[in-house]
Formats: sequence, C-alpha cells, structure tokens
Amino acid sequence: MVTVVRRDKPENPNRRSSTFTSPQDRNIQPAEGPGRFQQGVDMISNYFSNLGDKRANLAAAAGTEKDKGTSFLNNQYYMDYPRFIANQAAGAGEFFHDVFQLPFESGAQILGYDRGSGQGSGDIGYGLSQLFNFDNARDKKEMAISDIYSNIPDLTNFETLVEDSRFQDFLRGQGFNVSDDFNFFKNIMDYGSQTSQQQFLDDIAMDENNPFFVGEAPDIYDFDASGGMDPYNEAVKAYQNKLYDTYDQYMRQEASNLLNETLIPSYVDTQMPIMTNQLMDQLGITEKTAEGILTGTGEMDYGLANDLMDFYYPYEYQTKEGQEFFGDPGVDLTGSLLGFSGVGGLLRSGKRKLGSGKAAAVLEQLYPMTFAGSKAFTGGLSLPIKFGREGARMNLGVLQNYPKTAAAIRGPGQAYLTMAGPDFLGSE
Repeated sequence: MVTVVRRDKPENPNRRSSTFTSPQDRNIQPAEGPGRFQQGVDMISNYFSNLGDKRANLAAAAGTEKDKGTSFLNNQYYMDYPRFIANQAAGAGEFFHDVFQLPFESGAQILGYDRGSGQGSGDIGYGLSQLFNFDNARDKKEMAISDIYSNIPDLTNFETLVEDSRFQDFLRGQGFNVSDDFNFFKNIMDYGSQTSQQQFLDDIAMDENNPFFVGEAPDIYDFDASGGMDPYNEAVKAYQNKLYDTYDQYMRQEASNLLNETLIPSYVDTQMPIMTNQLMDQLGITEKTAEGILTGTGEMDYGLANDLMDFYYPYEYQTKEGQEFFGDPGVDLTGSLLGFSGVGGLLRSGKRKLGSGKAAAVLEQLYPMTFAGSKAFTGGLSLPIKFGREGARMNLGVLQNYPKTAAAIRGPGQAYLTMAGPDFLGSE
C-alpha cells in the first residue's frame, strides 16, 4: 500500500505580496490636481466657452426666426441688440446725472434739508470694514447675528417651535386659544376630531389626483367565501392602518404648510423690527443694511450713492436668449464701460466748448475725474483768482504736471468727502 504524503509548497522569500496597498504605503505620491494658476486659466476658459454658447444660442434663435419669414424689425432676437445699446447709454447717462447731483445733495443735507437717495455716506465705512476685515469686523458681525438669533426660537424645528413660550405668546396675539395644556396639532390643526377625519376621508383619501389618495375600503364580496373571514379581516386591518398613516402624513403636511406659509412669516414680521434695531445698535449701521443682513439679500445703504448703485435699464430684453447673453455680467460690464466712455466723451467735449471761463473752472473742481486730462485742468485744487485768457490761478496741487494721475487720486477722496460731509457737518 502506497501512502501519499501532501507537502506544502515552500514560501518564496523573494516573492512580494500582491495584496493591495495604498499609495502612501508604497511611498507613491498621489497626483496633485491643477495648481491655482491652472485653475484660474480653466475658470476663464470655461467662462468664455459658456459665453460663446450664449452668443451662439442667440444667433441661432434669430436665424430660425428669420427663416420663418419674420422681418428684421419684428424679429425680437435682433431687436434685443439695440435694446442693449440703449440700456447701456441710458444707464451711463443716468450714472453721470447721479454723480453731478452729489455735491448739491450733500450741500443741501449739510444745511439741514432732506435731499438725495440716502443720508451722507450711509454704511460705506461698514462695507469697507467688512471687505478688509478691519478690527475683526467680520467676527463682530457674526457674533452680533448669533446674539440676535439666540433671542428667538429655532424656526427650523417645528416640534420645539410650537412648544416655545415666545411663539405661543405670538399665537395668542393672533387670536388662537393657547392654554397650559396647548397642543398645536389638536388645538390648531384639529387633529383627531371627527370633523377633521371625515373631511380627510371625503375630500382627500378618495381623490385619485391627490398625493394622499387611499381609495375605497375592501369589499367583502371581493373575497372567496371558502377562505373564511381571515383574508377579509386582514385586508380591512391593512386598509385601516394605511388610512390612519396617510391621515397622519396629511395632517403633518398641512401643519407644515400653515407654519411655513403663514405663521412663521407673520412671526418673523413681528420680530424683524426688533431684530433690525438690535443689529443697528450693535454694528452701528442703518436700517436698510441691517435688514439686508437679516434677510440675506445683502442690500446695503450707500447713502447719497444709493442711486449710483441702482443701475438704470429702461428696456427689458424680450427673449430668453437675449436676456442670457446681454444680461451676462461680463457682457454687461463691457457695455457699461463703453457707455461710460461714450457719455463721458460727450460731456468732456461739451465742457471744452466752455473754454477757460468760470463754468469750466467750476466743473473741473467739482468733477475732477470726469473732466481730468485737459491742459486747463492741473489736477490740484485750482482756485481761479481772475478769469479770462490772461487769468491767474492759485494752484494748491502737488501733481499739477500730471492731471490724470492727480484726478485719479483726488476723485475718489473728494467723492467720499462729499458724501461724508453731512455725517459730520449736517444739521440735527
């Protein structure tokens, strides 16, 4: 008899394990993603690619409309082009008009008159502090918001909200009977009452188009008598369970709708003035800016410059493709720059016709950025002593030989001082 002896294969000491290991275990450096520069290039490339698609969509839509026999003037896709030009020209004209009003509105406010689209510099200082985070301004803002919201119930948790005494006080003010054993579902939603259940059964559960449709109860005649009553009883029990579960879901949905669409917005309306005043006091800002923070719109009070920040567009684009292309921030910005350049050129051309008279001198000093660069304008604070061809000027500027540079430096500072004047010199 031969005995077979099984021998295991000896392990090869030179063999490397084929078990999967991570790149770190094998000292393999994972591939890095694109660097910041490449990410920037990709972002710009994607933007222009999307912009090209918008432009192509507009051109294709205009061509399709043309192929239908629509005339050029009746083709709204083509007509969106002149609307864009008109919007940019009107917007630039309105902008310069608002700029020209600033010195006079500021002067009126200093004298105690209510003029302009806002008071003084508004919250521009606050906006700059947030932008550059002066003195930890952003942390102070978040702490102020957190403090304010800690004084109201959590509006996202319905279960705790309806039990909060502050919200219950609001409900009492709305005419609801809120007792010590108050239950939102029973006392307000009428949950579990015969009227509520019957209304659900008649109007909701039997409506096939309703998301809470249940249908008719099982019919005993649909069951085979040879099977006894058990199948029917089980079907009835299952139907009742489904009916009650669906009723609960329906009532929860109705309660959510009532809270989200009516009660919570009304509660917020009653609390908003209180919260706004608290935020105004803590951050030293105006009502408009405080409301913009609390509502999430980001609106800010720019004082006398409010009109400047509300760019004027008299014409609405009549096509979706036109709105997508001409409403694109890049296209809009490009058009605005061209509009500013064109309207500004017309204004400077008109000013040159005034020569070196008093009116020209006043325009140069009031609006240095608009009328900078001419030989007559020296960039500094040029005060005319005598007018005429041989008139002398007392120049207090240090960049009189660089009018455009001086105007670029002086313009923003003069604009801010113009708007901030009422803050410091205005009559109470």
